[in-house]
Parts: sequence; structure tokens; C-alpha cells
Amino acid sequence: MKRISNIFGILIFLLLLIPQFVGCGSSVRTQQRMDRAEKMMETSPDSALAILDSISLGALSSRSEKARYAVLKSMALDKNFIDTITFDVLQPAIDYYLKKGTPDQKLRTLYYQGRIFENRKEDEEAMKCFLKANELKDVIADSIVLGRTYFAMSSLYYQQRRGEASAYYALLAANIYKDIDRTDLRADALLNALDGYNLLENREKLDSIIGLIHSLGEFDDPGNSFRHNQIVYGVEYFSGTELKNLLDSLQGFSSNDNIKLDMARAYSKLGIGKIAQTYFDSVKNIDGDVLKYMAIKTDVLEANGDYKGALDALKHYIAASDSMVSALLSQDVLFVEKKYNLEKINIYERQDRETLRNYSIICILFLIIVVILLYLRLRMVEIKKLKSEKEQLALTIRLNTISQENNRIELERKEALRENNILMTEVSTLSTEKEAYEKEHIRLKNEILELNVANEAVRMERDSIISDAEKVKDNLESLIAEREGLSEIIKRQSKIDSEFKDLVKDRLKILNAVMAAHLSASNKHLRQSNTLLQQTTKDKENFLISTKSIYYSLYPTFMTSLKEKGLTDLEMNYVCLYALGLKGNEIGEYLQTKRHYNISSEIRTKLGLAQNDTNLGLYILSQLK
Repeated sequence: MKRISNIFGILIFLLLLIPQFVGCGSSVRTQQRMDRAEKMMETSPDSALAILDSISLGALSSRSEKARYAVLKSMALDKNFIDTITFDVLQPAIDYYLKKGTPDQKLRTLYYQGRIFENRKEDEEAMKCFLKANELKDVIADSIVLGRTYFAMSSLYYQQRRGEASAYYALLAANIYKDIDRTDLRADALLNALDGYNLLENREKLDSIIGLIHSLGEFDDPGNSFRHNQIVYGVEYFSGTELKNLLDSLQGFSSNDNIKLDMARAYSKLGIGKIAQTYFDSVKNIDGDVLKYMAIKTDVLEANGDYKGALDALKHYIAASDSMVSALLSQDVLFVEKKYNLEKINIYERQDRETLRNYSIICILFLIIVVILLYLRLRMVEIKKLKSEKEQLALTIRLNTISQENNRIELERKEALRENNILMTEVSTLSTEKEAYEKEHIRLKNEILELNVANEAVRMERDSIISDAEKVKDNLESLIAEREGLSEIIKRQSKIDSEFKDLVKDRLKILNAVMAAHLSASNKHLRQSNTLLQQTTKDKENFLISTKSIYYSLYPTFMTSLKEKGLTDLEMNYVCLYALGLKGNEIGEYLQTKRHYNISSEIRTKLGLAQNDTNLGLYILSQLK
């Protein structure tokens, strides 16, 4: 029963493994593509996003694969400046990594969860995520994500006008980026720190940060963020001449709305109202920092002598500022941090209470288990004692049974011994009979062998006779076929001879007419010979056929060789005309064909003659000879 249970357990285990083996190849390919996307994430985020988009969600078989894909897809979207406000993509990572992930996997998940909360304008929830991520700083290896977490915290604090906290976390991020040699990211973090210290109006810290930014070297041509801080710094700490020189040095750069507001504020401080108004009027988007826009509007109006307008603008600014301060106090991220720390302390206390309660429960359970074990131990001792007595009684009964069985076996042994003696006598008799049977068997076997040898000889002789008869039959059939073939040849030869004789008679008739015309001076014989010649050559087809037949009869070897070389009937007719002694142009004139030269060239080729070899007519006449 136990063995069947084990086999059943093994079968269930194998069935559970089958889907893993089936999906193994697909899972490996998916992991390779995710590895490639992760390697390209920092340098080519658009390519990484394209690779991730090419992965089918159905190919993600396990929760860990889905969680990894979710984090990588969130990273790619963030780096491609695609702000998401839903957790559809990241949710598998939140469900899996925050419970079972490594510290680095938790850090990434918390960072991108906070980024989504930022996109949703839920700064309190975003800060909670970043604070949780910050708790992992001592156990993680992914420094760049920790740096980005600090950078995000710095930005949140800056939005809440908390300059000290903003600068603190920005410098933490800058130090991390310095350690991993990411100068570009370090510069961004230092600019964030610059923003924070501008809020604090801490000139010493500002000078230090500006010096660090200049020391980076490859940022000699700063961006709008640095120029913004330069102007803010100049407005606060430069003299009029220094500020004017700074503004003149920035004239050649393109400016966004934030820089234009800074320029308007600086020129207002210098008392150059028209230029300040020009920069202020060129601002297109006032939705970014409304308070800044309203404050600078007050300065610009005052610089242009519109004090009433400046006073009204100042009233609006104060009202908006009070409203914003109230909003900031209600969403104070520093309060979020304190609240988060209090919650964390409460969680630790609750965990301690739960731990104490769990230990108490474990101790009670341990005592209960000990009592149960002691009871079971005593019960086992009693059961063993009863079992021993029962076994002793069973052993006594078994010994009595064995004794009776031994007596019965002894009686059966004696009876078997008597029957054995009888069987031995019968076996002796059967042995004698067996020897006689074996001798008879050997004799019969030898006779069968002799008969088989004689039978084989008769069979071989029969096969030989049949083979000879078949050979005679084949020879007879061959002779009959040969006789019929010869008869056919004789008939055909008789027909050919008859046709050849007719052709020869016709040609002799022409020759006789020509000879008569030559011997006689009579015009009659001359007309007669010309008439015969014209009749013979006029029907070109019959003339060529008859000429070819004559050459077949007179020169069979020559004509056969032409056929073997692949000459067509038309080409063989040409050869026969050459054999009559005609030249090539005469043949063309007689046959009235435009392909004469092409046909002659094809004949040369098949006969193996080059264009510059001997004359074709002479060659054919030589072959006839």
C-alpha cells in the first residue's frame, strides 16, 4: 500500500513538471529578450521599449517572469518620457516583488510605484514609496535606482518649498552618481541642490554647488536649469553692474518661459522697465508657477512706474500665496515622513506584540505536544506489553501446530519412500526399453538420411533436364525470330532493289539522252535531253529524295555516318547536292532558300569543321572517295 502511494506521488510530481518542460524553450527565449532590453535600458531606452513590446504577455509563464517584465516595461516607459497614471503595467511586480523579491527588485518596484503616484499628483503616496525604498539603502546593489529615488524625493520637497530637505536628498543622489561615474545625472542632482539652497538663500552653499557644477567640465555650456539658478543667484547677491553683465552674457541663449520670467525680474531690479516688460509679455504659459508669475508681475509694473497696478498685483499675489501655503501645509511631505516613521514605529511595536503572542502560542503548543507525546509513550508501552503477551500465546499455539505438522510429514515421508522404491523398479525397466528405442531411432534416422541423399540427386537431375529443355526452347524461339527477321529483310531489300533499279533506269535514260545529243548534231536529241533534265530537277522534293536514295544504296557507310552525326533530312539533302558537285551558291539558287548559309554552317558544325577549314563541297567529295 505504501509503495502504491509513493508511485502515485511521483506521477503527480511528473504531471506538475510537464508544463514547465513544455514552456522551457519559450521561457528561455523570453528571458534572453528581457536581458537584452535591460542591457539597452540606459543607452537606448526606445530600443528597449520596442523589444519589450515585441514580447507576448502569453509567453510569460511564471509570476516571477511577469513581475520582471512589469518592472522593465515601467522603466522603459519612464525613460521614454511616457508618464503613466495607472498601475496596470507595474501591478504584477507590486504583487510579487514586494513580498518575495530581492532588495534590488523591491527597490525598483517601489521607485516606479512612487513615480506613478507622482504622475497622479498623489505626492503623499509617492513619498511613502520613496521612504520605503530608502530603507533598503544598506542591502541593495542597484545604486543608480537609489540615486533616482533620492532625486525624486528632492523634487517633491522642492515642490513643497522645503529647501533644506530638497538639497539634502539632491546631494545624496549626486554622491551616488559620482561613485558610479554618471556625470550627466550628477549634474542634474547638483542643479536640484542649487534650487534647494536658493530657497534657503544660503550663499555659502550656493557658491560651493556652483563650483562643483563648473568642475564637471563638459557642462561649460549649461542648460536652462543652470541659467535659472545663475539669474536667481545674481538677483540676490550681485551688484547692479555684475547683474547687468550676467544678463548680457545670457542674451544669445534660447530661453523657456521660466528663464524669461527670471530675466524680467532681473531687469526690474535694475530699473530697466521696458526690457523687463518685453520679457514678461513674451511668456506664453503662466500655468507653471503662478506665484512666481504674479510676484514678478508686481516687480515689472513697479519698474515701469505703474504703482497702482503693482499694488493690485501684490494683493493678488498675497492671496494666491496664502492659498498655496494652506495647500502645502495640508500636503506637507515632511509631515508624511514623520507620519510614515510613526506608522513604522507602530508597525514594529505591533510586530513585537505579535511576536510575543506567537512565542506564547508556540510555548503552549509545545507543552501540549509534550503532554500528548508522554501519553502516547505510555500508551505505546501498554500496547507493546499486550502485543508481547499475544505474541507469546500465538507462539505456543504455533509450536503445537508445528509438532503435529512434523508427525504428519514423517508419515508422508515413509509413504513416499515406499512409493519411491516402486518407481525405481519401474524406471529401471523403462531405461532398458529406452535403450532399445534409441537404437531403433538411430537406424531409422540413418535410413532417412540415405533416402534424402538419393532424393536430392534425383531432384538435381530433374532440375538439369528442365534447364536443358528451357535452353532448347529459347534457342528454338531465337531461331524462329531470326528466320522471320531475315525474311522481312529480304522482302524489304527486294523492294529497295526494285526502287533503286527504277531510279537508275531514270538516271540512265537521262544520261542516254545527253549522250545522244552529244553524239548527234540533231536538235531533237538536245531538246529531248533538256526536257528529261527539266522534268527530273523541276520536282525538287522527289529529286532530292531520289538522289538521297541512290547515295544510300551506293554509299551506305557514308550516309549512315551523316545520320549518326545528327544531320537532319534537309541537311542530308544539302550534302547529296554537294556530292553531285554543286557549289554552295548553286545549291542556294536551286533550292531558292534564304537560310542556305545558316544550314551550311550547321552542317560544318555537326561534321566537326571550323569556318576556315576546307571547302564543304570538296570535303564531302573526299569523304565519298
